[in-house]
Amino acid sequence: IKDYNSAIELSPLDREYAFLYYNRGIAYYNIGNYEQATRDFKIAARLGFRAAQDFLENEGLAGEPYSHQAAFIVKEGGKHLTNQIFNLLK
Repeated sequence: IKDYNSAIELSPLDREYAFLYYNRGIAYYNIGNYEQATRDFKIAARLGFRAAQDFLENEGLAGEPYSHQAAFIVKEGGKHLTNQIFNLLK
């Protein structure tokens, strides 16, 4: 998870790296942190990562609104980046 966090900090909203959110989501899912896993799957899905979209659809979460703040994703991303991530989760 730490490695995914580091990689995401380098390119937090780059569509080419949406798989990082998905893979980190799997890691969180495997340790039972389903809330964080769902957050990461939703970001990956919004960035166009099909496997994340499929997962959310299969779990019945694809249309579920998500309005929590997303500052946890990139600790030092600043307000602008936090707002961009928050908008992805709307």
